[in-house]
Parts: sequence; structure tokens; C-alpha cells
Amino acid sequence: MLPQEAHSGVWLLKDIGSPTALLGCGSCLDSQACGGLHLPNGSAMLTCMDLCRCADSGTCDLVCPKAPTRFAKRVHEVRGFQLDDIPRRDFDVLPASSGCVTLIEGRISRRRPIELPDYAAIPLSRAITGRGLQQRAKTRDELVRDHGVLPRKGWIVTGIEDDRYVERAWRLPKHREVFRSLREAGVVFATSPNFSLYADVPRHDNLHAMKRIAWMWYVMNEAGLPTALHVNGRTSHDFDRWTQFIIDHPEVTSIAFEFLTGAKLADDSERYVERLSTLANRVDRPLTLVLRGSMQLAKRLEAVFDQVVWLDATPYFKAMHRHVVVPSSTGPLRYAPRGGDASAPIGGLFKSLTMAAQRRYHSYRAETPVTTQRSLDLWPESAPLNMSTDDEAAQMLLFSRHPVA
Repeated sequence: MLPQEAHSGVWLLKDIGSPTALLGCGSCLDSQACGGLHLPNGSAMLTCMDLCRCADSGTCDLVCPKAPTRFAKRVHEVRGFQLDDIPRRDFDVLPASSGCVTLIEGRISRRRPIELPDYAAIPLSRAITGRGLQQRAKTRDELVRDHGVLPRKGWIVTGIEDDRYVERAWRLPKHREVFRSLREAGVVFATSPNFSLYADVPRHDNLHAMKRIAWMWYVMNEAGLPTALHVNGRTSHDFDRWTQFIIDHPEVTSIAFEFLTGAKLADDSERYVERLSTLANRVDRPLTLVLRGSMQLAKRLEAVFDQVVWLDATPYFKAMHRHVVVPSSTGPLRYAPRGGDASAPIGGLFKSLTMAAQRRYHSYRAETPVTTQRSLDLWPESAPLNMSTDDEAAQMLLFSRHPVA
């Protein structure tokens, strides 16, 4: 990984789709799956392997050819980097849930659960309990108790969360049993885990993460849990691969994406809006997009997707901090501290914030339509200082006969 002092230069490692790939990409054995790296203003790098700076490969958990024994095991666990060996099946169709769905990351009420007329979303890690080999899906009653809400249309489980939680899904014992039990507990829809694609690692680690996403999407759907495919990608070629995968798999009726981390900055968000729009146009059949990010981006992408489900955690966090909506006629909602007793129940406040967010989402009109991507400024005035390059959590076996605790 990059040292902390080098984080301000991470923008130099982002693939912008320039015409020329790194000099060494043409002779790489994995060039067909990778497509090569196209970095700003050329690069002093010859190949992505220049990003491997480990003094001791034995202590590194990346999928990297410089640790050949571990590399072979990691490639074998996902059965290679190609996506064309994921089986084709007839899966359930996404329920009609277009609009704003509140994401809950804790307990709202310890008394009577707050009834919601629509759906409620929770992270996948909060739908599972237990440790090691004892991990299992929570029951219907446990989901209501642990979150303090009762969504009338059911739960939506999202695999978009921090790496330390996302990685737990890969090491789950009895995957199919867990996902089947989630459906029985009232989960009506899910998104596959978004295993991270880092900018400062060899591309093999990215390709391994993409294949894990595809396998988890397949396993979740096969277990009877309707699941959106999370199209995490670092390069335009990555999105070309996802596009072809979706074309080849007509059972893919929904995809997921998040603009909270690597795609959050202005230039990055525009680039990914363009990539998602191109994907939707090339697939040329109705697709639902499940999105984490700003309301403005969700509304813009409604123009190219059949449905957009926007997962919004704002009502939950504002309720936890005792904030109320400040009257405003347009744009995103504004908030201010409520004041009063900080220990007072927040169930009613949470419900009012949720309903206000849904009303504003349905009345909001995108101010910026989806257009052809503008040219990128390859020398920004200030490189992003807050780009995350956190170490990746341990990557475990999905197909292991003896799951690791």
C-alpha cells in the first residue's frame, strides 16, 4: 500500500481511459482480463507490478504474483479471473421498489418498533449474527428487535459497507443456508458485497475482487435471495467486462454502485456516471440501479435506468444526532439541532425524517442531465487529499470445504 505521505498522489494512479496503456501491459499474461492501465499524463511505471512494494511478500495479503504459492491459491479459489464461467440460471426478478429507501445502521427504538409503510435497508453484516462457524442469518423477530423498525414491504440488505465487514461475507460458513434464511426472515432484496478495487495495488488483486463479486452474486441468487450485481470497477475495461457479463446473463435485472469512496470526488463521479450510462445503453434492456451516494446523482441516473433505488442513511444519522428538517423549497433537505432532552426517544423523529426524505426525493428534479463525459483536467489545482487506500482485509475461501473461522 502507499505510505500515508503519498496519499495526495493517488489521483495519479486512477485509470482515466487515455489512449496509451503502460508499456508493459502488452506482454502481460492477464491483459485480456485486465485491459491494461491508462494513467494520467503517461507514467513512470512499466507495469502494475511496480505498485508492489512489499519488503516481505510473506506478510502481504494481496493477490500478487510475487508470492507465487499464495497467488496460485487465490486464483484457484475463484476459478480464474475470467467471468465467463459463472453459471447461468433463472432467478427471481427485483421487486418494484424504485425511489428512496432509508438505510439503518443501528437500533432506532428499544420499545415498540417504528412501523414504516415501505422498505428499510440494512448492511449485510447487521443481518447476520454469531462468530466463526456459528454465523447464521438473523430471524424475522431479531431483525425487528435489533433495528427497532418494522418495514411493511420487507427488508433490503446491502453489501455496500466497510471492508472489514464485507470480507466476512466471503468466509461465511454455509453461504446458501444463510442467504436462504434471510429470505425467510423477510429480506426481499439484496446487493452483492462490494469487494474493494484499490488503485495502489497490482491489478491481479482487482481482478480477483471482481470475480468474488460475481460469485457472491450468483450464490445469493441461487439461494433464492434476489440480489443486484455490484459493478465495482477501476477502469473502463472493467465496466466493459461487466457489460458483457450482463448481456450474457439475462437473469441480471439489477445492478448496484456506490459513490461514497473512490467515485466520490467530482472528476471521478462524472467519469463513473458516464461508465454506468454507457453500460445501461449497451445492455439495451430494463435495468434497476441500486445506488449509494448523493440524491443528485441518483436523480440524474434515472434518465438511463428503468428504475433507481436510492439507499439513504441521512434520516438515520440525523435522528441519532437529534436533528430536524429545516424548511426549504428546493434541493437536498437541510437540518438543524432539535434541542431538548438528549435522552428522549427518537422513533417518531426518525419516521418523520424518513418520510420527509422520501417526499423530497420524489419531488426533486435533476438539474444536470447525463451527458457525454467532459474532458478531464489531468493536472488539477490540488490533488485529492482524502483518498482512502486502507489495507485490504484478509481474503478467504468461498469454495473451501472447511470454512475458516
